[in-house]
Amino acid sequence: MNFKVFLLIFIGFLNSFQHVSAASCSSSDISNINKCYYDYLTALRIDPSSTFEYYYQYVRNNYLLVSWNGVNQLCNTFGKLQFCVNKDCMNLGDFKKVATYGGISANDFIGNYYAFEYMCSSEGNLRYKNSYECLKSNSEIIGKNCGSFGNDCFSRNIENKCIVNYAKEYCGSEAYIYTNNSLSTILCHSRPECCY
Repeated sequence: MNFKVFLLIFIGFLNSFQHVSAASCSSSDISNINKCYYDYLTALRIDPSSTFEYYYQYVRNNYLLVSWNGVNQLCNTFGKLQFCVNKDCMNLGDFKKVATYGGISANDFIGNYYAFEYMCSSEGNLRYKNSYECLKSNSEIIGKNCGSFGNDCFSRNIENKCIVNYAKEYCGSEAYIYTNNSLSTILCHSRPECCY
């Protein structure tokens, strides 16, 4: 057998093995995600049985829109969640299997996970910090007129562009880049079919 052919077959085998192993999580991984989220919400002082909407509004009002210190506190608590979960399982297909937080809220929790991952990363945190005060003070205005689009992929992308353009208009290029990256990662992870 030609060495190149053997190498191509071997690499193809490895790639297929990696794809299969990364795409499926064990039932204990799924149970662990449930426990990790329970602990995460408890650490944020949120009833772990709360809806995603309640969780998001609580985080927004008690961490994101309070002060930069609130953002740092949230990132610290979120870092514990990141450490706790198997990141290979943090995809829509596997997260839907999570007993308490999957199901109909899976898209929201997955999008939020990756948005916070970006917000708390070195790049995201710096960009957010540079535009934080402006984004915070204009949080009720930015995107206010962007919610009338549909839920299909084209409409969601148009809505994101609308919000991003408002962020740039009110708060400049750092806010534009941060908001664009954040909304793009939310859409790509919560609605993979819309990521283009």
